[in-house]
Amino acid sequence: MTNSVDRRSVLLGILGGGSLLSACSTISADEDAYLIPDLAPKDPNNVIEAYWGDPDVAAETVEFNPSTIGSLSSAETKMAALEERLPGFEQSFLEVCQEFVGFNRTDNKEDITRFCNLFNLSYLDASGKPQYYCAMGLSYAAALTYFNKYKVGPEEPTLSSLKNLLVEIGQYHFYPTPSCRDMWLVAQGQRRWVNKSENKTPQPGWLVLFDWSGKQKHPNHVGVVRQAHMDTGKLATLEFNTSVYKGDQRNGGYVALKDRSLDNTVMGYIKTDFKNPFS
Repeated sequence: MTNSVDRRSVLLGILGGGSLLSACSTISADEDAYLIPDLAPKDPNNVIEAYWGDPDVAAETVEFNPSTIGSLSSAETKMAALEERLPGFEQSFLEVCQEFVGFNRTDNKEDITRFCNLFNLSYLDASGKPQYYCAMGLSYAAALTYFNKYKVGPEEPTLSSLKNLLVEIGQYHFYPTPSCRDMWLVAQGQRRWVNKSENKTPQPGWLVLFDWSGKQKHPNHVGVVRQAHMDTGKLATLEFNTSVYKGDQRNGGYVALKDRSLDNTVMGYIKTDFKNPFS
């Protein structure tokens, strides 16, 4: 098994800044992922991770090469100079994310495919199931936020022009990746991580990471904060690859507005407005 120490070492080597292989859709989010048997990726350089868009749904997986993902946001890979840090990124980011609310795998397969293609991944994994896209969707929206401001490349965003902006996202805001766990580990290394136990009020535009088991060990899912209501213990979020209710039907793979409880399922937050001294 690839352990968290090994993944952390790989990421720190790439970024100056994890994850566990997981199993199949029968796994419960309440189980300890450190004990879940590995799925074996066809490419030995890849890892497979399991995530849950809500605590009571089946697991979905994403497969990727950590080194390849790290290189996409490495400053050494960008020939041109970095764009300037976008003032008011958090609000603009939320507005862009809002444009995707209601998107789902049935009606918006091409759009979700672009989220995956941004990281050189296909819509389907090796087993023929859709890739889990919560972190990829947020990363795509962040790159689109910069594109809308600076109009890098043609008037309409291409994958190439958005990929070219992943460096800015990684330098200024959060690590763009398919992996919630790597996003979390890198945020710690960049001093952007805020544990829920610190009782700080998360700001709109920060990312929020969940561990549905409540054990606060490693994230199962990520969203973006819309508003924190500390007095009532509620957190309004916007999340990619989550579920919505229509009557008694549960539908996964949606971009949706959610109202979460500020309980132990919230691990903490990534400060997307933090000016990292190492960037």
